[in-house]
Amino acid sequence: ASNREIYAWALGGVALHVLICLYGQAMNILIVGLGMKAWIVSLAMMLPRIVDAFAHPFMGHLSDNTRTRWGRRKPFLILGCFLASLFLFLLWCGNKEWSKTLQLVHLASMGILFYVSWGLYSMAYTALGYELTDDYHERSKIASIAGLVTAAVLLVIGGVFWFTLRPLFHTGVVQTIGDLFSQGLNFSHMGEVLRKAFASVEGAPNDQINGIRWVTGFAIAICFLVVFNMVKTCRERFVK
Repeated sequence: ASNREIYAWALGGVALHVLICLYGQAMNILIVGLGMKAWIVSLAMMLPRIVDAFAHPFMGHLSDNTRTRWGRRKPFLILGCFLASLFLFLLWCGNKEWSKTLQLVHLASMGILFYVSWGLYSMAYTALGYELTDDYHERSKIASIAGLVTAAVLLVIGGVFWFTLRPLFHTGVVQTIGDLFSQGLNFSHMGEVLRKAFASVEGAPNDQINGIRWVTGFAIAICFLVVFNMVKTCRERFVK
């Protein structure tokens, strides 16, 4: 495999880890942000993992035995990333005013659909990495580069909950951008707006749900970029 293919595939891991790690923020966001009961969120996050345990082998079999003009893996990479992104965003569209039953159904159904979709991407992505080369030493190189990407993603994701608590999302992103340029390129004014938008003052107003929606939307855009680049760059070598 060429270096270009190796790095394109490794960057595809951004989508793999960003999507599942953002889903993992549900405990913080939904319990603290929406005020949902801990047992509802816990149960809703457990059920998808049970379904996933049975669905993964089927997805692997499906990916191995699918034949299309675009290859075995690439259709599942695109479809899996798109659907997982969609259901992840819909996960944050719940309402604490709903009944407990409706909350549980919404979270569990979005979680199951997310995990199935993410599983499609995960299986195809992992298999494509193995298929980049049959050389033992080169596979070690590929794994090490992918490991660096994973470490970088996990480092950034660790600050997501803190970021969703910024006053920026309580004030409104569009409103903040408008305030930022309300006096032209007045850097003193712009600095004050940014300071207030990202203030860490205890008791500062926040809106975690709005924050996670913006963060998820931005993350999805990045995921689409790396996935389309990977699909365009990487070749499937073993097709018979």
